[in-house]
Amino acid sequence: MIAATAPSSRPLSSPPPTLLQLLLRVPLAYADRRTWRAVAHVLTGGPIAVVAAALVCLCAASGVLSLVVVGLPLFCCALVGCRLLSWLERCRALVVDVNPIGARYHPTDGLPVLGKVRVLITDPATWRDVLWSAVIAPLGLASLAVTLVGAMLSVLFLAVPLYFPPTSPRRAVVVVLGVFCLCVGPWIIRGLSSLQLAAARVLVGPDSWTSLISRVSQLTVSRAAAADAQTGQLRRIERDLHDGAQARLVALAVDLGIALEKLGTEPKEGRRLVEQAHEQSKLALADLRRLVRGIAPTVLEDRGLDAALSAIVANSPVPVTLDVDVPRRLPEAVETAAYFVVSEALANVAKHSGAAACRVRVHESGGIATVEVSDEGRGGADALGGSGLRGLGGRVAALDGWFQVSSPAGGPTVVRAEIPCAS
Repeated sequence: MIAATAPSSRPLSSPPPTLLQLLLRVPLAYADRRTWRAVAHVLTGGPIAVVAAALVCLCAASGVLSLVVVGLPLFCCALVGCRLLSWLERCRALVVDVNPIGARYHPTDGLPVLGKVRVLITDPATWRDVLWSAVIAPLGLASLAVTLVGAMLSVLFLAVPLYFPPTSPRRAVVVVLGVFCLCVGPWIIRGLSSLQLAAARVLVGPDSWTSLISRVSQLTVSRAAAADAQTGQLRRIERDLHDGAQARLVALAVDLGIALEKLGTEPKEGRRLVEQAHEQSKLALADLRRLVRGIAPTVLEDRGLDAALSAIVANSPVPVTLDVDVPRRLPEAVETAAYFVVSEALANVAKHSGAAACRVRVHESGGIATVEVSDEGRGGADALGGSGLRGLGGRVAALDGWFQVSSPAGGPTVVRAEIPCAS
């Protein structure tokens, strides 16, 4: 018995194209708009490459000169120039790719000049722009040179045979070279354009490998910050219970015990102790309520962020201007973090700033909730000095947010948090 074998389901591979088929594809390549878009992309890359080379040289020179006062402004100008050039590159990429290349820089709104300079220099996206400038300088010039030289050789090889005799073997060789240049030209130009586009996406786009490394580092920091924030909150709850409600409950139990002994022999003293215990119970209850509000504010859950912040502002000893522009209910974790950022920042303003007024601004745009508390006090706040601001940084980082405190001596102080809230 012979077993019948089932026909293979693997698709048959198509035979390689013949030389004639390849030649027929050449007119289609020249008629394709993608080819001419690639040509425009490569040609415009030449001037950008020249500017990029100049900016890289300026970065290197001003970086050395930054040891003196005159070098730092030049260095910052060079970094800003690299940012502007990378923005122009993202616009240029739209010539050959309809999918835009995004960018994400750390915001500097509301920061003083020195704060903006610090963010500019420490932002990883700035240094990716500088690296892209160093890459596009030789790549853009080489692509432009290959395109121009290839075009000139094609025209030259097709025109020179007119000066050779028809029977000359050189004429045939030159014609073959000219036809070869014309045939491979579209694909070479497309390849050079794709190479420049890939470099732009990798180096100045948000989805590059450097962003991935930065993302892993941010997640590591966020995980540690979340653990620190949770530990700090548990310690605060334990301290508040020990120093507040627990101490009052112990005093309440002692007063009630003494009152029980006094009621039979000294009714007046026993009654006084009962009244004292009653006051202690009310104070303990108030402490417990404050503690519960510190863990999860009821007004925040019931009425939203605007009402909760209005309650904080109403109880602030420093006059506060509140501006809340949040058109929807944010995720619970985001609202809670924003609430505590404002609460802790206003507490610091009241205790340490000496400011006569303060402003709180909260708004949500593009899936990012921004919280900003600013005052014109004496400044000098330190987010890393073990204060409540450090705990706020951990709370915000646990939500993959960004937290910054700008507080030079003499003021102003700006506490800013950006928390992703896309749901």
